Amino acid sequence: MYIRKCKDCGIGALSEEDLDFFVKNKESKFGRKNLCIICSSSRKKEKYTYKRVRGDWLRKCNKCGIEATTNEDLDSFVNHSGALYGKRNLCKQCKAILDSADSRRNSEYLRRYGITSKEYKECMNTSSSCQICGGTSKLCYDHDHITMGFRGVLCQSCNGALGILGDNLDGLLKAVEYLKGKGRECLM
Repeated sequence: MYIRKCKDCGIGALSEEDLDFFVKNKESKFGRKNLCIICSSSRKKEKYTYKRVRGDWLRKCNKCGIEATTNEDLDSFVNHSGALYGKRNLCKQCKAILDSADSRRNSEYLRRYGITSKEYKECMNTSSSCQICGGTSKLCYDHDHITMGFRGVLCQSCNGALGILGDNLDGLLKAVEYLKGKGRECLM
C-alpha cells in the first residue's frame, strides 16, 4: 500500500524515504502533496507557457513599435532573464531615452511637484538667493504641501526650518513669541 500516490503519473511512495520525491505541503497528510516533483514541474511549465497570438514578430517595443522577427533582431532589445526569449518589450534605443538624466529629472519633478523640468527651471530662475536669509548656496524649490504650488526659492536651511515649524504661519508665530518672551529670560 502506498503512503502517497501522484495523481498525474501514478508513481507511489511505499516508505518515508520515498516521500522525498513528492512536493512538500505542511497542511497535507505526511507533509507532502499527492503530486510528484516531476509532474509538479511540468504543470508549472504548462501554466506559464507564453502563448502568443499576435503577429509574426518575436518581440515588439512598447514605445516605438519596432518589431524583432528573427533572433538577430532580438539583439536590439533589452535583456530580461524572466521574459520570453530573454528580452523585454523595449528596444535599447527607447531604454536609453528613458534612462537619460533629463528624463529621470523630469519624472522626479512630476512625481514630487507635478511640474516638468522646464517649469522647475523657470521657477528656480525667479531668484538667485534665498528669499528669507539672502544666502546663495544650496538653493531649493519651496512649495506648499497642500496645493503643491510654488512659493519661492529658499536655501536648504530655511526650507528645513519652515518644515520643522509645521510649514504654517502658526508654528512660525509661536517661535517668534518664544524668542520675544521666554528666550530672553535665559540671557538675564
